[in-house]
Amino acid sequence: MKHLHFTGRLACLLCALLLVLGLAACKGNGHPEADTSPAGTGGESDTGTPSETDKWGQEIQTPGLPEDLYYGNGESITIVTRPRTVWTREWGVDAPSDNLGYQIYARNMAVETQLGVKLKFVTRNEFTGTALSDYVYASYLADLGEMDVVCGSAYFQTAAAIKTCFTNLHDSSKVKYMDLDKVYWNQSYIDSATLYDHLYYIVGDVNLSVWDRMLVLFANVNQLEEIGEGGIMDTVLDGNWTFETMLEIIKKKPYTEIDGMEGPTDGDGYAFYSYFVSQALDGFLTAFDLHILTNEEDGSLALNIAGNQKLSDAATLIYNFYNDNEEVYGMNNSNDATMVAFVEGRAMFEVNCLYGEPSVHSSLRDMTDTYVVLPLPMYDSQQEEYFTTLQDTYNLMSIMDCSSTDQAMVSAVLELMCAKSYENVRPYYVEQHIKGVYLKEAQNVQIMELILDSVEFDPAVIYSSQLENLRNATWRPAAQKGSSIFTLYESIEESVVGALDEMLTWYMTS
Repeated sequence: MKHLHFTGRLACLLCALLLVLGLAACKGNGHPEADTSPAGTGGESDTGTPSETDKWGQEIQTPGLPEDLYYGNGESITIVTRPRTVWTREWGVDAPSDNLGYQIYARNMAVETQLGVKLKFVTRNEFTGTALSDYVYASYLADLGEMDVVCGSAYFQTAAAIKTCFTNLHDSSKVKYMDLDKVYWNQSYIDSATLYDHLYYIVGDVNLSVWDRMLVLFANVNQLEEIGEGGIMDTVLDGNWTFETMLEIIKKKPYTEIDGMEGPTDGDGYAFYSYFVSQALDGFLTAFDLHILTNEEDGSLALNIAGNQKLSDAATLIYNFYNDNEEVYGMNNSNDATMVAFVEGRAMFEVNCLYGEPSVHSSLRDMTDTYVVLPLPMYDSQQEEYFTTLQDTYNLMSIMDCSSTDQAMVSAVLELMCAKSYENVRPYYVEQHIKGVYLKEAQNVQIMELILDSVEFDPAVIYSSQLENLRNATWRPAAQKGSSIFTLYESIEESVVGALDEMLTWYMTS
């Protein structure tokens, strides 16, 4: 299993938040207990000496940059990303309006001052879809220095057409200042995206969008209490939050006609509300500990669909869930509309990303009812862990492999930026965003910690654009339309096997 393992870095921070809230502190195992040492270290380093911690209680991570590393000749680093606020906010704005924004602004200034460089942020509409490949490849061929760091959508940036444009981040001769063993680089993503010691995309503590796009289950506590299910957080923390348990609770909350329009519509009330198709379907694949592409010991990947009976049964389970229960509704409008329905009290449960459009999610602060954030349920009682996935729209970073890009300088900038994000930006994100918006209950702090520690990166999703959209071509139609996932896979098996062989061959021989 490849988890983010945020608990080790967030346990102390979340415990500190509990203390701020006047509540009992917790360790990574969820037990009430005072402890200010990083989880998993026992408060000591591997040598037996106490680990030095910062003001947030997290272990100090010092980037290994030379003390005299200073460019100072007007060099600039151009980072290109998508234009919407949800994608640009992790890079900062010229006029920040909140504490998180000020921390990002201060981080950028500190990086510029220490290294003597100028950070240049450029937004391009081309980075929102397939046009990203054309733009990046044209820039690569022209080699005019239009961009040094590409920060695009996790789905589109891994397209086969542009992988040759990027630098192998395991090549220390080019990215000499990146220490990928540091905790501020996402180790789970590195493990899942590395093939034969090649890595062309990365995420780190800079990328708040990784946390934002976690698929979670929002739950209305008031409505749960009305049907006698006020102990749902105990159910989750006790490891009893299964799909069957969730369905039993849902059946206690009948469908409610609200908008006066005939039949179930977007404006009515439901026990379970979601947006088709991504939020409604994708999270369950990972939550059920299902893998359609697995990492092999030799560093390759193997397909895992043909004959996978649990995968087929799970797809049928989700299809029946949405089609056989009037208390369950999948909206075809937008995921923002499902959040509006939840805030207005028209949904007891709602699947969504942890954070989306600021104007929509900020309304949670003003919500009359109490709510909590839960993981999606486990497949059955035999499953021992919760698993969480991300909607594949978060930001990925890649370094251009051009003569016009000073890869060593860029590696120093990204290393320092991630390190300083770890120091202050990420803690402020937890303090302001997670605590300020979501943590209204002591137990929900523990559950949020559990969710953060349960995220998986699926190679089939990371490389989906190179593998015939494998998940979307099999799991989604099987779970949405009731089609046989085996039949769906058989129809594309030849092309998928060919695409996988081609991708692995390229990685082996590059």
